[in-house]
Amino acid sequence: MLPLGPEPLAGRDEHGVQDSELKAASRWLPECRREQPKLPVIVLRDALYRKEPVIRRLTAANMKVMLRVKPASRQHETAYQASHGEHWVCAVRHPDRHDRLLRAQSLNQKHPDLKVNVMQERAANGKLSEWITNRELTVSQVEATILEARWRWRIENACFRPLKDSHGPDFEHHPGHGKQHLASIISLVARWQQLVEQVCEHLCLWYQAALFDLLKKPRHKFPFWIEQRFILKRFDLATWEQLYTLLAKPHAAIPVPDT
Repeated sequence: MLPLGPEPLAGRDEHGVQDSELKAASRWLPECRREQPKLPVIVLRDALYRKEPVIRRLTAANMKVMLRVKPASRQHETAYQASHGEHWVCAVRHPDRHDRLLRAQSLNQKHPDLKVNVMQERAANGKLSEWITNRELTVSQVEATILEARWRWRIENACFRPLKDSHGPDFEHHPGHGKQHLASIISLVARWQQLVEQVCEHLCLWYQAALFDLLKKPRHKFPFWIEQRFILKRFDLATWEQLYTLLAKPHAAIPVPDT
């Protein structure tokens, strides 16, 4: 998981108006497209983003959206369903779930011209899950697209959980910027560290050799980082190759301490 440039919440402005996630997302959008004008983007978010201005901005920026919504709330707000009924197309029937597709659904009563496609999954226990998307879908694509939409929690856990729990950098939640924006700076540095670590894990052979043992099983990263700090504080190493070679081969010759 490679984090893109984050946009921090700015707290209250000079008029006392509190910043919000949607406002921060609106600031992030043009910056993302300025840095990555051709990057294919699929936005996976919750019902907070089911707003007409947000969906239009994302669509105008050539981004696809898949938003998790509550079925009852969506049906209540949709003029199309109330006046015409819903004409679902069955996509997949499995013993444990049924998937189906609803095309060209109005977003809500206030914006009947904004059409979205609705994907619905019914589990064996009767639980309904729905997503809305601006992607053009065929019936054969529904099952795979629902699997993609479910990646939202996996991405959030992969990006943010290692930053917060005891097996990662132990980065705590900060509700504000702090003095001189210190909390925001710490947050940006933590994500910068995560980006560098992820690039090394996928592209650096020395790092990979140090991270994985002889059985090719990933080591816990927290003690791995502790070992790195221990060696860097006590020994004079000329290159990163020396560091990762030493970590990968603990019985190699010990370098001379930097005294």
